[in-house]
Amino acid sequence: MYELKTRIRFSETDSSGKLTINGLINYFQDVSTFHSEGTDFGIESLKAENIGWMIFSWDIKINRLPKLCDEVVIQTKSVGFKGLFAFRDFIMKENDEVLAMAHSVWSIIDLDRMLPKKITPEMMEQYGKEDPLPGEWFERKLNEPKEKELVESAKIERYHLDTNGHMNNQYYVDFALSAISDKLDINRVRVSYKHQVVLGENVDIYLGKDDEETKRVTLEKDGTTCAVICFN
Repeated sequence: MYELKTRIRFSETDSSGKLTINGLINYFQDVSTFHSEGTDFGIESLKAENIGWMIFSWDIKINRLPKLCDEVVIQTKSVGFKGLFAFRDFIMKENDEVLAMAHSVWSIIDLDRMLPKKITPEMMEQYGKEDPLPGEWFERKLNEPKEKELVESAKIERYHLDTNGHMNNQYYVDFALSAISDKLDINRVRVSYKHQVVLGENVDIYLGKDDEETKRVTLEKDGTTCAVICFN
């Protein structure tokens, strides 16, 4: 288990003074990056081999979002490997209270061909395998809404990009949040990433209309679905 202790910053909070959902995702992403940097497979080492980690899905369960200046601990652990995929869990705590938990699916990607590569035994050994978090977790695929309406479109700018040269995973959620009117009581976020989006491309943001309990959003480019995001 790798952990990061920190304090919630003003720049990470919304108008209510609480950590944003994107701020939560960024913390999870950062702690996993720090974990990797402590192995032989940090960002620069992977780039030297023209490979990188790419996320395929998030399942995030939120009990409570911390407030400005709250002191929290973010923990992450590798919980297994299967075929081309690696599985990683996360926890955010304040003292002994679990604020949020997440399960995620990743793969090593050839950055030229943008195709998954086999995870090596050396990677598995250094990341290790710990017990997964309790509970039921979805993995990888979400159904698209049968009925949907176009809410808005957005162009991918340079600040959206990560070190792999495509839009960082948290911006998919950011765009999806802009499509829903009620953002205050979200207690679960599920994301299935299908296609990358790169600089200069336009994405259309659609809100599903066939499910009252789940806010289901799709991001599409030229009619191809890039991600499905569900809020409960």
